[in-house]
Amino acid sequence: MPMQMVGQVPDELRVKLSVWLTLFSLTAVSFALMYAGALLVSGAIYSLAEALTGYAFRVETLDSINSWAGVGCFATGVFVFACLVRGSLETKRRRA
Repeated sequence: MPMQMVGQVPDELRVKLSVWLTLFSLTAVSFALMYAGALLVSGAIYSLAEALTGYAFRVETLDSINSWAGVGCFATGVFVFACLVRGSLETKRRRA
């Protein structure tokens, strides 16, 4: 086993940390993109509905749409992260 200097991180731990950081970053980015997309779609639907009917949504309705879009995107992000974690754990078990 090679000697390590004080303050050095073992390679195995460095790889694990980089994998987890990558998984977390990908999940956060996908959540942000999905939320932005949901707001963009709801804004387009709002504009279309206003143009077709001549009426605007109430502020409470828009807040509700934004809140539910955030909840849905957060839940999807958590699901994606859980799937990535499960896949990495299954891969780890197969190698052992």
